[in-house]
Amino acid sequence: MNKKWGVLIVSLVFLVSMVGISWAEQVTLSVAGREYPSAESEEPYAQWMLSQLQQWEKNYPNVKLNFIPVPWGEAEIKLATMVLARKAPDIAWGLGRWFMPLARMGALSDLEKRLSPGFLDNFSMLERRINQYEGVQIGVPASMNIQAVLYNKTALDKAGIKAPTDRIENGWTWRQFADLMAKAQKAVDSKYGFIFWMHTSNCRLFPVYAAGGSMFSEDFKSNNLDNPQTLEALEFMTDCVKKGLVPPDNMNPAVEWMTPFTGGEFLAWIGNGNWAVGFLKTHLKEFEWDFTFMPKWRRECIPDSGDAMCIFKASKNKKLAAEFIEFMLSKESLLRLANMTGWLMPRDDVKREGKYDRLGKFFLEASKGILPHMAQESACPMYPEADVSCRPIIDNMIRGKIDAKEAQRQMVAVVNEVIEAYK
Repeated sequence: MNKKWGVLIVSLVFLVSMVGISWAEQVTLSVAGREYPSAESEEPYAQWMLSQLQQWEKNYPNVKLNFIPVPWGEAEIKLATMVLARKAPDIAWGLGRWFMPLARMGALSDLEKRLSPGFLDNFSMLERRINQYEGVQIGVPASMNIQAVLYNKTALDKAGIKAPTDRIENGWTWRQFADLMAKAQKAVDSKYGFIFWMHTSNCRLFPVYAAGGSMFSEDFKSNNLDNPQTLEALEFMTDCVKKGLVPPDNMNPAVEWMTPFTGGEFLAWIGNGNWAVGFLKTHLKEFEWDFTFMPKWRRECIPDSGDAMCIFKASKNKKLAAEFIEFMLSKESLLRLANMTGWLMPRDDVKREGKYDRLGKFFLEASKGILPHMAQESACPMYPEADVSCRPIIDNMIRGKIDAKEAQRQMVAVVNEVIEAYK
């Protein structure tokens, strides 16, 4: 009898050593940012995420995943509050720019020291740099959102306008785009020609970046708004409003957009991207839409943003958190996501091997025009403060409360204040 029990105990010890976590030990891994996907969702991304999480739970039966949804517009504040209250999760998963204030607080781990050797080498250097803070890799890029112009194809066809979708060098300039949207607006009698994506300051300032301006200089030591090209672009934006091409109360993320878009109230949306493809395919099956390249000015200006994952220093499960990140962002996982959604992935091996449909190939072509400084700027620790200060200035300009020159003066002043505060 004793011999049998001895054999059983030895077998159990061996099994536990293989699994890594005892059956009796229950571990909770908390993930803040994303919401656990619903099984009823038709969205390809949700389906991918659900299947991955279910496989993880099967591989790690003793680990309970606790997802903590974070409101999109309050993410930075919510996550920082959790850190200050000593209730930081193990992992954060969301927009990469959410994590820069946390890095400045010293709350995030150096992932070069947490992840398996060589794991980060699979990711493009640009995407890795976007998720670094003072040279420390605080985030792993989890996706890319190559932004473009979503447009009403039926309306443009009626106006005899063929949008370029083949090669980025064939893309329209901003002035060409505005003239063609005015033509389409007249042809179909729409209320407006297009709208800007008004989520952040750099989204509001797409023409400025294309013209050669930006909130910060390349070395982040001064502003890059106090120049003629910025003023020229701002005046172009105000002219679009005065001509009735753009609404003075331009849309923001809190406003429902699908009804006015499908109803023909506006014909194009500046700054939508590959993240929207799954939603559009699911919800706009009876409406003919398509994408074209972001307009250019003195340079190509394709915005690139995306999700990232990070590990908090306060986590008691750092090894397990690293295993979770490597599982979710493995080549096999992201290749399946790319093939399901047509999205571009931050892993170079997945970009090479992904089976892209027409839209996927379009965004792959669009990625040739990514403006690295724009992507790195939104990940700069100074950016959130400058962004919050510049948003109302740009909005006041669009609404006609101040002119372009005054908007430029005010933005230069607030950006200079932020730079001085960080010295």
